[in-house]
Amino acid sequence: MSTLPRTSPALRISAITIRLHSRRSLRSITFSINEIQRDDNWVQSGQDSLTATFTPPLNISTPDHLKLELNARLLRIGPKAIAEMDQVLDIHVGELLHNHADQPGQRELKETYGKVEVIILLWNKAATISQSNTITGTIAGTSSDYGESANLVPTTEDVLYVCPRFRILLIGKTGVGKSSLINETFGVRDALVSDFAPGQADIETEIFSEKNPQFVLHDSRGFEPGEEGSFQTVRDFIQTRDKMLALKDKLHAIWVCMAIPVSGGRLLEIGLEELFHLKNEGALGDVPMIAVFTKFDELVVREDRRHDADLSEEELSELAEKAFERECLEPFRTKVGHQIPYNAVSTQEGYESTLTDLIRVTFENVQHHFGPEASIVTAIAQKASSIVKIEGCIAVGRLRMLSNIGIVKYAILD
Repeated sequence: MSTLPRTSPALRISAITIRLHSRRSLRSITFSINEIQRDDNWVQSGQDSLTATFTPPLNISTPDHLKLELNARLLRIGPKAIAEMDQVLDIHVGELLHNHADQPGQRELKETYGKVEVIILLWNKAATISQSNTITGTIAGTSSDYGESANLVPTTEDVLYVCPRFRILLIGKTGVGKSSLINETFGVRDALVSDFAPGQADIETEIFSEKNPQFVLHDSRGFEPGEEGSFQTVRDFIQTRDKMLALKDKLHAIWVCMAIPVSGGRLLEIGLEELFHLKNEGALGDVPMIAVFTKFDELVVREDRRHDADLSEEELSELAEKAFERECLEPFRTKVGHQIPYNAVSTQEGYESTLTDLIRVTFENVQHHFGPEASIVTAIAQKASSIVKIEGCIAVGRLRMLSNIGIVKYAILD
């Protein structure tokens, strides 16, 4: 499946350097785009300059407005040792492009504002491919060598332009283990869904993590299956996201989390059952919906207690798997059919393979429904499966080869 064509930005900026031609020394810079302040790391790049780099590049359009707030100090010998200075630079992208209209193809734009020089380094495919491992097939620490040829298209960068983050929705009651599941599979500790009480934040809230910039989470916090209002909110949110045109705005996967009822009790609430039926009927669009049965380790412990014999780990695992099929999978399929993919998982030590299996199922379904771009970002974002990361690298390589021989159509990987 191919993605919709995109409109190129007026500028793609890979770095900005601020140089101060005076006796003052730059201390800090605050950078905003359209009055939205960014949290960039400005590092010393010379005695009188600071630089911020952007990976992936900033995509700036003609109407955009850039603001740089500079703080500098003047060192003196005498009673007044330090003098502070603040200066604000307003940069309108349209004017910037007009000033440099006679310099097509340049790698950097330079503007002078009094004693302040602003140097904007533009992203360039051919020049950048040999400079940054973020666009040479390296995905989250797993390298793939495609050579140094400037003729190859840096498709990882292009993929992140189309789809910068893997967007996932969690559905499930409080206490089923959603926070630990997200923490273990995406390597984050600062995007805890349990930090919010039911009803405290709505499903539209985007939860980001500084530790994983390729990941964004939506959580149905406080969604109690069977409550009509909450159910409609979740349904409407999924349908709205499905209708969005840009791949980056769509949901790429939904994990419906249910704790395995080791002590009896109901597996499927009415709301969840209806949601699965809507998915089977096609009412929720293309987004893959995966049933995630949590706390599989508790089922293993229960089976161990039920049998007095000294069982090996293999025998105990086999008993737990049979119990899962009998008590969870068969009733689940009876109610919702066989179309919904599923996985039984545990975040406890020794059950890492269950998380690997979940990521594998998610990756394959994202790949099938949305094509390579979204699946590559899935591979980048997840931290549970090295095999999926390798397959993400292979997908990047295939896109590079397709682009290099002039094929525009993206192929869905087998």
